[in-house]
Amino acid sequence: MVIYWKHHRFFLTLHNTESADYLQGPELPVGKAVWKNMISTSSFEAPEGLRPMPETGDPGRMSVYQNLSAEFQIPAYLMELKVEKIAKVNGRRLVADWLEMGPLLVKSITNALHETN
Repeated sequence: MVIYWKHHRFFLTLHNTESADYLQGPELPVGKAVWKNMISTSSFEAPEGLRPMPETGDPGRMSVYQNLSAEFQIPAYLMELKVEKIAKVNGRRLVADWLEMGPLLVKSITNALHETN
């Protein structure tokens, strides 16, 4: 997902995982704001906060979000969404939970861009 808002750029790649929800990327106010907005408005549960991005190393070994951040200084993040049980919904997310998360994610990002720019 790429969002352009008033000349500000934001990139997010979504993955699913078994173990944990988390948002990973550069320590920027916009990333922290997206995390905070998602925690407060959705079933996203990542109490540890924004995870730091791993060392990027060789450009040929970077993921897209790492490269966009390192080479172009674009706020670029990886969001992992847990497919196992989560406490906020007392079980696994159902179709309705996933459908609700999409619009909340877009609102969280646009609100974060507005709050930090």
